[in-house]
Amino acid sequence: MAEARALLACAAIVIAGCVAGGYEHLTLVEDVAPSAEQCGECHVAIFEEFRASAHAEAWVRPAFVAATSEHRLVECLGCHAPATVFTEGVPVLRSARREEGVTCVSCHLQDCAHAGPAPASLPARPHPVVPEQQIFLASELCGTCHEGTFAEWQRAPDLGKRSCQDCHMPRVTRTLTQATDVLSSALVALEDEFPGRRHTFQLDAVANFEDALRVEIRSRVRERGAVSVALSLENRLPHLIPTGDFGFRRVRVTFAGLDRAGAVVATRDWELFKELGEALALGEPRTFTASLPPEATALRVSVATGKESGPDVVFFQQDWSLP
Repeated sequence: MAEARALLACAAIVIAGCVAGGYEHLTLVEDVAPSAEQCGECHVAIFEEFRASAHAEAWVRPAFVAATSEHRLVECLGCHAPATVFTEGVPVLRSARREEGVTCVSCHLQDCAHAGPAPASLPARPHPVVPEQQIFLASELCGTCHEGTFAEWQRAPDLGKRSCQDCHMPRVTRTLTQATDVLSSALVALEDEFPGRRHTFQLDAVANFEDALRVEIRSRVRERGAVSVALSLENRLPHLIPTGDFGFRRVRVTFAGLDRAGAVVATRDWELFKELGEALALGEPRTFTASLPPEATALRVSVATGKESGPDVVFFQQDWSLP
């Protein structure tokens, strides 16, 4: 096994030496900085996750385009297409490929090398690498753009506090690259798996936020057929619910009464807006009450966040039986 690995290492070094000139563009900046698609030729899984994320559409999302008057409100632009997030103050707007939004080079291109938290495990590399930088595991990285939420996170107690990455970049063990052809297969065969993060930057995976709220049914009382329900929600996240810096952030709490067939027979909604001082703070319980019709035999509670100009993202949902 050791001999086979050594042979593969030699082959990889030869291959890397032959093709190194073809990868110089991956560490150049501004107008010739690599596109996300070019990074995705080797980092296949990460690219697929990224292009389905909100980061990938940060520049082209219709609500952002409208809010900035067709990208003319310049103070908002740097965070939606940053040349790099490693700057003092607000990130600088890129001059090229802005349609890619917060793209690979925004976070990982530093001083003509690619940086990240992954340990170096290849005997040869097609481009310069600065491995194992701890900043990529810290909330400070995200706080470069998400300033308001980061300030809330900083004010939250330290005991057991999770980082932004802990919640919004689910854990995964895999190689940093994936094979797509003969050359990359030779390199990937030598690469070690490592415990990394998915680049989904997700807001809607209920399983990943299962302890975001402490939810308790305070009472379920049926009187003359109708059911009175009281439910308490307590925020367990190290930032407000809803959080965010711009755009009339809201959280919507919905009670849905279900009949025996699972059909919705009644709903009740509450909207809480951050801008009105109604957001849920860490450790703050809030009680919601509603009366449901006689045919309701179950209660479905969902909690979603969103903006006034966009769709809601459900991050909690649970059913309870009714008396």
